[in-house]
Amino acid sequence: MIDLDSLIERTDAIREKYEHYWRDEQAQAELKAIWGDAINANGVFVNAPEEILYDRDGYKAWITIGTANGLHAFGCGFQTPIEGYGNAPSIWDELFETRSEARTAAIRFLLERLPEAKHPHEHAQREQVERMRKAVANELRQPSLF
Repeated sequence: MIDLDSLIERTDAIREKYEHYWRDEQAQAELKAIWGDAINANGVFVNAPEEILYDRDGYKAWITIGTANGLHAFGCGFQTPIEGYGNAPSIWDELFETRSEARTAAIRFLLERLPEAKHPHEHAQREQVERMRKAVANELRQPSLF
């Protein structure tokens, strides 16, 4: 297993060496040598399982954790009937040494991006978004011994 600092250094060196690292064939070959088949040509983790945190009445929130070389990255997203957001786990984003750390970071990142109903006439949307927000936030709660 490659340690986190070494992997980041090697990946960053490729980014600095090649102006268009995301499309340069030699850069892609060097990245593949480091990461193997765990990433696609854009540095996005393939086969990262999606964990649904909330899915009700057209409101959905999820996270994905990509893993390679013992390191983890996250993606996340949400959708409502009128808007959405999503990103995929990538080697170009922050990497974590444990899946648990990546999962916690993904949930916090997602909570910052969940929408808020801003107008008084959006009562139903506000209730749905608040339910989704609470369900996602509950994923961060520590289990109690009592």
